[in-house]
Amino acid sequence: MKLLFIDSNALLNFYDFHDEDLDQLNKLVDLIDSGEIKLYLPTQVIHEVKKNRDLRLSDAYEKFSSHNSNVPMPLFCKSYEEYSDIKRAQKILNKLKSKLSQKILTDIQSSQLKADLLIELLEEKSEIIDSDQYLEKAIQRHRLGRPPGKKNRSYGDEIIWESLIHNVTQDGDFIIVSQDGDYASALDKNELKNYLLNEWNQNKTNDIYLYRNLTSFFAEHDIKIELQIEKEKDELIRDLVESPNFSFTHSTISKLNKFSSLTDDQLFSLVTALFENNQVSWISLDPDVNSFYKKHFADKSDKFDSAIWKKIREHIWSDAIDDDLEAEISALKEKVDSSESTEINDASF
Repeated sequence: MKLLFIDSNALLNFYDFHDEDLDQLNKLVDLIDSGEIKLYLPTQVIHEVKKNRDLRLSDAYEKFSSHNSNVPMPLFCKSYEEYSDIKRAQKILNKLKSKLSQKILTDIQSSQLKADLLIELLEEKSEIIDSDQYLEKAIQRHRLGRPPGKKNRSYGDEIIWESLIHNVTQDGDFIIVSQDGDYASALDKNELKNYLLNEWNQNKTNDIYLYRNLTSFFAEHDIKIELQIEKEKDELIRDLVESPNFSFTHSTISKLNKFSSLTDDQLFSLVTALFENNQVSWISLDPDVNSFYKKHFADKSDKFDSAIWKKIREHIWSDAIDDDLEAEISALKEKVDSSESTEINDASF
């Protein structure tokens, strides 16, 4: 038996998946039913999915519902017979889009999207862990600076880890699927942090493994579930890294924009594209390229060292250089003010 934990970031990715991928994931339910996999689900993860679901969906829905689907036609088009046909087709298209938009909104509000139903089914099949009872342990862990966890005051990762280490049985390999860098080793993003591995081994006899996404877990364990979405994202980001011209960059960014989230590895590849390919860096302030990078990097400063993050800011945020310059001017002004104050004091003697 394989013991499995799927983190909230991996579950939220279901809202980006194609229908075909969601159909494939129903095989995971069959594996749970057959006893080949046991899925653990801390209540903290359930709450995180519910909390972040609407944020994940709102951007995609807003883009779809507000997108102008009208075909722009100059006045001289009226003299052609196709003009009236296009206008009629446009009315039909707008009517169908409005109808679809309302259906989608209804399903979002009632949690009836295909991804919602799959997550709900997995929840029903899971071993639910009441993780709230580990809050005090999580707070202590956070204060002692022990991984996993972030520097802010959120204790989510700590609560999840404490609930897992106290509840996961030892009758099979334990698999963590998470794209959260807080679990991953700084030396190898595909390996668990050494501290967490040692802690696990001190308390458990079964092996523990970390995977960045479900695709890599399925592939390595020969589970016949094929998800295309991660392959598609990886291929597009590879295209961006190797972009031969500005037009190709804009086109690739447009295709990547349909995805709401990216793994840490994919973010690092985006940085490579930004730093090493001038067909990306030279147009990093173009509206489409800039908004794409800002969306995915706005809250990711903790994933990079200060020198790299400063360089990222200089590429993406046009005011970053101004901010640095202003800071230098401010420091210089303080130095001058201090010097003047010293001279005045000396003159008084």
